[in-house]
Amino acid sequence: PENNAYSTFVLVGQIIQLDPVVSVHEGDPVVFSCFFTTKQLSMALWYKQVTGEEPRLITSSVLRSSKSQFYNEFDSNHFDVLRGTDSFNLTIVKTVQSDWGTYYCAFSFSNIITFGNGTHLVIKGESVHTTFILMFLLR
Repeated sequence: PENNAYSTFVLVGQIIQLDPVVSVHEGDPVVFSCFFTTKQLSMALWYKQVTGEEPRLITSSVLRSSKSQFYNEFDSNHFDVLRGTDSFNLTIVKTVQSDWGTYYCAFSFSNIITFGNGTHLVIKGESVHTTFILMFLLR
């Protein structure tokens, strides 16, 4: 047998992101839910990834803290987070076209980051109300 100087650490538990795809109208709020089935976590995280680009860290929350820190171009005017004992939900207060992308919930423990399956956000450009009015006027 090989003598491996590195110990293997297995993280027991998973991240549950219920919706693989969410579609909203521009200007509407959207909530991304994230649930943890493990108590072995030191930090909860949210990332956003746009196709062809690397994931960008949106926010993090240290274990047992209700406060979250925002990173990069993401800030608390556009995003809100709610940290529970077994959950870490991300809200976009008012969606814009540039919010399009895939949002990944993650948690870290002992310098190992585990990701959820992600939720892809689709932003609809025009509201149903506007479409209805245009259809009515064009009759």
